[in-house]
Order: sequence, then structure tokens, then C-alpha cells
Amino acid sequence: MRLIILIFWAICLSACESAAQEVEPAIYKKDKKIKYSRDYTEYIDYQGFSIPIMRVPAEKVKELKSPAAVFLIEVQDLLEGAKSAFWSNKEIPKLERIKYCLWQIEQLDPYWEHAFLKLEYDLYADYEKKRRIRVEAEKRRQDSIQAIYSRHKRDSAVRNIAEENRIAAEKERERERYLLTKRDSIIRVERVRGYHFINAESVGLRAAPDPNAPLIVNMRACTYVRVLSEPTPLGYVYIEVSDYKGYVLKSYLVDNLNKISVPKADVKFARENHYVSIFIPSGSTYDPMRPNEGKVPVAKSPNDTSTFVY
Repeated sequence: MRLIILIFWAICLSACESAAQEVEPAIYKKDKKIKYSRDYTEYIDYQGFSIPIMRVPAEKVKELKSPAAVFLIEVQDLLEGAKSAFWSNKEIPKLERIKYCLWQIEQLDPYWEHAFLKLEYDLYADYEKKRRIRVEAEKRRQDSIQAIYSRHKRDSAVRNIAEENRIAAEKERERERYLLTKRDSIIRVERVRGYHFINAESVGLRAAPDPNAPLIVNMRACTYVRVLSEPTPLGYVYIEVSDYKGYVLKSYLVDNLNKISVPKADVKFARENHYVSIFIPSGSTYDPMRPNEGKVPVAKSPNDTSTFVY
């Protein structure tokens, strides 16, 4: 009987010990989670604030068999990467994933000091928000600079095109001026082609190659004349000027207006115009403007030498 009683008490004691073993770990786990959270947390000063950096080793997290173990281990690794990016002034990676893991820890096992993790997350989230604002502002600034550069480049291209057009137009005007000058030169060349010019203040046109032959008209300097014959032994040539033909000494003729040596002769006017200046000699018995008054002396052709006097 006594043996039966001892066995009964032994069974009861064993049951009580078993129940204690199931209850005690829950209490100790809570305390250990709080203790580990605080023991493995260090603080950094940032802008006058003390920021907790909680990093419970993975083996300690697994030791307590926390339902949030997977998320706690992951979030600590993510926060460590975020810390490196933060101090390097780089983009914080996976902020949304960190936020999700923190929510899971809070829901599954609130005994971990998840508030420490939340404070660290808030620091990085605030930094990332400000960083993105700076990046976007810098991007807008760069876009503005690029737009200004593009506009300047476009305006420069427009100015270059306008300058090229101006140069092309100027070249075309120069070409037209050249052609006009060339045309004028050609006209002037054609105007004087085949002509000789009087190189004396006044020279008489005679009806025969003789100084005493009848005087037909007088010719002033630069007058255009056409030479119709070779010089005679006395140096006279048969010429045509206006409606008159007669003889004049070849020594009074030049074949180029540039050779005119008469003072005050209007060579420029003669070069630009077909210039003929003749006048009736003083004492003439005829007037070509009045056909009934006198008879104009008629010069003999060089082929008719019967009346020539040398």
C-alpha cells in the first residue's frame, strides 16, 4: 500500500515538473528577447539624435524559437545594408521590404524591441525621401541646363544658317556685280572695237590728203573715228566720223583712249559713251544744219587718186 502511494506521488510530481517546463520557457523567452534586444543594440549620434542600431545575432534569435525569427534576421541584414548606403550617401535599397518585415515582427512577436528597428528605419526612410527630392531637383536642373544648351545650339545653328545664307547672298551679289562689270567691260570693248580716237584739242577733217584741201569739219579730242585706209606717203589716213568722210594725219590718232594725252580731255566720258564731237570750222561757207546754205566738201575716195595732190 505504501508503495502504491509513493508511486502516485512520484507521478504527480513528474506531471507538475512537466507543466512547469512548458510554462517557464515562455516567461524566460519574453525576458530574453527584451534582454537580447537591449544587449545587442548600440547607439549612434546623428544631428543631435541618438539612433539605436539593434543587431541580435541570428543564433540568438533562433535559440528562442520566435515566430518572427525569419523576419527579424532578414530585417537586420537589410538594415545593415541600408546603413552602409546611408553613410555612403547612396540610394537606400529595399525600404518597402524592411517596412514589411517590421510589420510582421510586430504582429508575430511583439516582445522584441521592434521600436528600435523602427527608429533606424525612419532615419533611412527620411534620408531616402530627401535624397530623392535632391535627385529629382538635380534632374530638373540638368534637364533645364540641357534645354538651354539645346536651345542655344539650335539658335546657334539658325544663326550659322543665316550667316551662311548671308555669305551666299553676298557672293551671289558679288558674282552679279562681277558679271555686270564684265558685261560693262565687254560693252566698252565692243564700243571701242575698230575705232581710233582724236588725240588733239582740235583736228580738221580734210577733203583730200593735203593740208590745203577743203576743210569739212573740225573734231575735238576723244572723238571716235573709223580708219578706212592705210596711211598715204604724207601720213594721211582716210577716216569716217559721224556722217562725214575725209582725211586726217595719222599722228593725231591713237588706238586706245588710255593713250589720250590732251589736257582736260574727258576720257572717262568718252570711254562710257560713243563720243563724237565735231563742229563747223570758222568761216565755213556751208552749214550742215541748213542744207540750202553752201555745199559740204566731198572727200575723194583713196581709190580715186586723180585729184590727189601730194
